[in-house]
Amino acid sequence: MKNTTLQQFFGHLPSKIIGCFLPKNKISSLGFLTFNESDFYPKSLINSTHIRCFIHDSLLKLLGERTFFSFRNACMFLIVSYLSSFNVFAQVFPDPKRCTSKDLQLVEAKLTGGDPCNSCTPGNTVIRTLTLSINNTTGSNRTSFAFWGTLERYNGTTFVSSESISGCNSTPLPGYEAALPPNQITALNFGNVTYLCGQRLVITNLYLAWTAATDNASCPLESSKIAPKCGTLPFIEINAGVNGTLTAVNATCTAGGSITVAPFGGLPPYSVKLGNGTPVPVVAGGSTIFTNLAVGNYNVTITDSTLPNNCSIIIPKTVGGPTPIAKPAATVVQPTCSIATGTVNVTSPVNAVAYTLKQSDVLKYTAVSGVFSSVVPGIYEFAASIGICSTAGDNITVNSQPATPSAPSLKITQPSLCGPATGSIEVCNPIIGYTYKLNGANPGVMAVANVPVIFSNLAAGSNPSVTATSPANCTSSPANCSSATATCAAPSQAAKTTEAVAPIETKTETAGFTTYPVPFKDQLTIRYDFDYKSDVKIEVFDSQGISVLSKSDTNSYLNKEVTLDLKLNRGRDQVYVVKVTTNRGSSIKKVISSE
Repeated sequence: MKNTTLQQFFGHLPSKIIGCFLPKNKISSLGFLTFNESDFYPKSLINSTHIRCFIHDSLLKLLGERTFFSFRNACMFLIVSYLSSFNVFAQVFPDPKRCTSKDLQLVEAKLTGGDPCNSCTPGNTVIRTLTLSINNTTGSNRTSFAFWGTLERYNGTTFVSSESISGCNSTPLPGYEAALPPNQITALNFGNVTYLCGQRLVITNLYLAWTAATDNASCPLESSKIAPKCGTLPFIEINAGVNGTLTAVNATCTAGGSITVAPFGGLPPYSVKLGNGTPVPVVAGGSTIFTNLAVGNYNVTITDSTLPNNCSIIIPKTVGGPTPIAKPAATVVQPTCSIATGTVNVTSPVNAVAYTLKQSDVLKYTAVSGVFSSVVPGIYEFAASIGICSTAGDNITVNSQPATPSAPSLKITQPSLCGPATGSIEVCNPIIGYTYKLNGANPGVMAVANVPVIFSNLAAGSNPSVTATSPANCTSSPANCSSATATCAAPSQAAKTTEAVAPIETKTETAGFTTYPVPFKDQLTIRYDFDYKSDVKIEVFDSQGISVLSKSDTNSYLNKEVTLDLKLNRGRDQVYVVKVTTNRGSSIKKVISSE
């Protein structure tokens, strides 16, 4: 602090600290403060006689009186602490508008002390000398040069850290009388800079200062006195060797990615090469872009024009992949008795996404709109794709078309004078699980094992007809008197349903059940072991896989028991398969009958 006046001294202090040193009337006499007692002391102490101050003898000549405070020690601690932490005296700058001189210009900032290419190992800590090149545009010597600014570090375009930086050099250039001889560019060293190899370095918010030709001042220069022999500069990039900023754009489903390269540092112009490709020339401050790149890792080589061997750097960059397509889902409208093919509807189809059905990786159907029509029965691999993106969904199953039953065979008993007054129709060898209807307009009779299907009390001349409807709801053509037979043939294997093949014994805990007695004779009891309510279908198959009973049971629940009448004894022990199906799954068990 040189030649600091009392007004300057108090002008840099907060008013609360000044209040510890001066009484109200002397504060007012300084002419640049507005005193408010409540700013300095609690209200309870404003009129207290204990509030006194102390003024050092060096101030008495100016103030003309001695004043004491009982808080002297505390006040002195505050001001000493403030002066030790507040740097206002050393770092006061003039208004930038006053720094208008163009005598000296900062034309380059670089790091020296390494090899000609300033080579280093990426990621390692590097210490280099900051060298500034200054152009003295005048015909006079300049004895010193100083700067103040902020050193900023970047990884590419990402800010890492910053710190205040300053320097001053007044060492005469060998063979000259001053540090900056007239009409030439001079490189001056300004201490060390520490950074990580590969980082980009920039000095921002620069104040530049130099002495006049007649001043012959040397370092250090006082920042508050540099005007008007000073200038400002928004920023200057430090040349730490050839480098570059790489920006990657990920590939999409329909387009490749890209890498944009903007070289800097070293000596321009540059050549930029992607992998083993052809080098591309880039001028200083320019950039180049590599497009239509597949997903993957790439190496970019940047080479500058430093002679004799040029300097280069290899920078890795990754082009990422697109966001995957969401897993597709679909519903199936199965074939019916009259339509042999199915329809597959994609759930919430996405615009421009193609949906496919394949078998053994062979394309069978494509649907851009999300609807597959006329799909023949089979199992298909289902997927959604657009461009290079593809996501598989669950397999799609289109069932076989249900068969239409043949017209039933009927045995008709006619009314007669000596016999019954009404006629009857018996369905020959009814298929278990099929529903037989008389004249179509009635609920019909579902065939069960060992129970004949007979329609009685039919009036003479009614000409009735009977149809058969399968579990798939397919109905046969009607049979009537013209197709009647005198007697029903013995049952045969052909009498089983198309779905009446006994399954392999398995168990799904969600549809568990218990059977007893074991072995059974005429009746078999089933007790449900599942702990929820459900409609149940019970099926029984013989050892040849022929369905012998099918029963539906509604509103079933835990421990409910159902008894099945199975008068199937054929003179020997026989194994049967019982299948119980709920709305959550199914279970299958083997049981044995006794003679």
